[in-house]
Amino acid sequence: PDKKVKDLTHQQQEMVFYYVREVLEEGIKYGGTNILDYMYGDGKNGGRQLHLYVYKKPGWKGGGRQNEKKKNATKKKHYFSVC
Repeated sequence: PDKKVKDLTHQQQEMVFYYVREVLEEGIKYGGTNILDYMYGDGKNGGRQLHLYVYKKPGWKGGGRQNEKKKNATKKKHYFSVC
């Protein structure tokens, strides 16, 4: 999470672009992510937050590792170091 895209190899960039697209498609499929009590104008919530793997999760499903968090000036990053 600390690397800039320009510092990634071509293969790593391809992987990032692939997974960003996948996440965006899932977000659209499930109607977006509502972490707080936000509701759309029709009173419905998005459902993507029900399918998150890292955010507010204590450990990785596949290996029992702990969720790592980093914070910079603007946001927190939640991730698992193995993936």
